[in-house]
Amino acid sequence: MSGAKSILLSTLATKFSASDVETFKASYPHDWLVWEPGQWRPPARTTVLLAPDPAHPPPREGESLAFALEPKEQLTVGRGEDCDVSINDATLSQTHLVLRRRAPSGWTVRDAGSTNGTVVDGALVPAGKPVDLKSGARIQAGGVTLTFYVPAGLLMRLRSR
Repeated sequence: MSGAKSILLSTLATKFSASDVETFKASYPHDWLVWEPGQWRPPARTTVLLAPDPAHPPPREGESLAFALEPKEQLTVGRGEDCDVSINDATLSQTHLVLRRRAPSGWTVRDAGSTNGTVVDGALVPAGKPVDLKSGARIQAGGVTLTFYVPAGLLMRLRSR
């Protein structure tokens, strides 16, 4: 599987924060999944241990990365290299969740039987049961936070940066 196209949120904000919705949608008509900054955890198979350096604490906030949800009808998210959105974090399963486009518009998310579970807007997603996503929905997959946006929703976030 090929990976989903990704763009740093700051790059999109620089280019489009002053644009109207139609201009943004002309360039990016698809929906988005934003990987929010958080505490990264190395995969269990990593053998290198890094000790924290008190003189150089980790940044409090990282950069968000936006994944374009196009042109596929279904995308997988997980730690596995064969996922459409591959995030190398130990709290994710190899294939953690599946996003599926539903006709005529919108997306659903379902947990793919992950070890650490999936939560949407505070509610646990039962394994194998799809949940509808609305723009701005927060998806907690293990220790990774993702936010789903339609184009207009993402543009509103870009404007608030």
